[in-house]
Amino acid sequence: MSPRRGVSRHAPEPPRASPADARGSLPGTAESAPESQDERAGAPADVEARPSPATVAFDPLPDDTACVAWTDHMRWLFRRLDEAIGPLSPAALDPDLRSRAGPPERRGLPRVESWVYTSPFARRVRFTYVDEGAEKQIFNAVVYPAPSATEPRPSAEGSASEADLSAASSTHLGDCPLLGVDLLCLAKGKNILVGLDLQPLSRDEAYLERYADDLKTTRDAFADLSLSTPSARFYEDARFFSPAMLFARPDARAMAAAAAARAAAAAGVESVPHGIQQDDVCGAEGEACGSSLVAERTLDAVAAYTETFLALLDPVRSGPPPRAAGRGDIPQMDVASNVVVLEENQNIYDRAKRNRETAEEAEASLFAASDASDPSEASLGEMSETAARADASLAVAQASERAGAETIRAGSLLFGKSAEATAAAVAGRRQRHARVLSAEETAAAQDAHDDWQRERDPAVLLFAGWFGKPWAERMANEVLFPRGLAVDELEET
Repeated sequence: MSPRRGVSRHAPEPPRASPADARGSLPGTAESAPESQDERAGAPADVEARPSPATVAFDPLPDDTACVAWTDHMRWLFRRLDEAIGPLSPAALDPDLRSRAGPPERRGLPRVESWVYTSPFARRVRFTYVDEGAEKQIFNAVVYPAPSATEPRPSAEGSASEADLSAASSTHLGDCPLLGVDLLCLAKGKNILVGLDLQPLSRDEAYLERYADDLKTTRDAFADLSLSTPSARFYEDARFFSPAMLFARPDARAMAAAAAARAAAAAGVESVPHGIQQDDVCGAEGEACGSSLVAERTLDAVAAYTETFLALLDPVRSGPPPRAAGRGDIPQMDVASNVVVLEENQNIYDRAKRNRETAEEAEASLFAASDASDPSEASLGEMSETAARADASLAVAQASERAGAETIRAGSLLFGKSAEATAAAVAGRRQRHARVLSAEETAAAQDAHDDWQRERDPAVLLFAGWFGKPWAERMANEVLFPRGLAVDELEET
């Protein structure tokens, strides 16, 4: 297996790299890069012309280096997030902070590139890539869920755009943990670190039980990456790390030897004298031996944690219901996802139930105060039922004005068929969407996370050594971990 071959996956498949550069397309190659989100988001001109994390190019690493590049991982993550919670809309950054490179005599190394995006479900999605050639490769990304739903904002013409309305009707769990990705190859490949986590916003038992209980199974599936315990220098306070954080120190040569042993077993070789040694496997490949295995398996882990994050975030778009071929004009509705209809039906059901309960209480009082044969009894139940139906009809009419007649028509059909079934479906949906933290608590916790990281992240010291302390502090305060930004953004909505 060539160490420079592009990382392969089964599902979802990562982006294909140029054969000339498995770690990033070479500038000036004939291969055309996919259209970046920056180029189609209507961003300012300087942002619009900039390649996205999926299309940016870096110089390829030498074939004989042990260092692992993470550009395939960045490309895959950007495209997956754009697909699942996008569109990812680029935010403006100071040009001096979004891209910084070393002197020409060092071929522009080290080079630091950063991007920040927003989406209907995320208030902030940040990517940072550090390229120091064969010496050092670092990729860091953090996804911050939007603490609460976004209200439609008027466009320049004074009315909310379709995109704004779509974002406003989107739902998700705003207090979901942050998705954190840290991939580091240091010291020319001698030190490879992989950190993946759904970073909790609270250490309370209820929060961890909801969001972290099942993560251990995901982590344990990657024991072959040499799971380890983080250094106490940077993780002495585990406030913003889950109990099931994946922290690993992959050994590329050991992984290559293990792969060779598995291949021998699959070929029917029952035993190999003294086992298959790393030197036997890696003799021909040199320093690069096993680096492609580390890259591929790490991408598996990034995908696993990303899919777990997306499942917990549970992004739902409440657009017009899709139509199924051959079903005429009857709108098709997914009971589990059409929040507008189901919650309106739940309100109808709740009001009708309250009316029935009130009527039953009044009826019981009449029984106690008068003769059971009183003719007023017979009509009381009918009156309460009539009132409940009228209340339901009014609610449906009001909902039709807000959400569209076709959507409510589908909901009305479902409600008429089985109010109890609809209520049960909504109750299940609400249970899955029950928040542990309020929007205000979530925003404050996200800002506390950034404050914590700003004081501890070793990248700040690294950047200070390369580009000076003032630039490193600006980078930390304005791009990596802005101070108080989540609360400020929430207050502005």
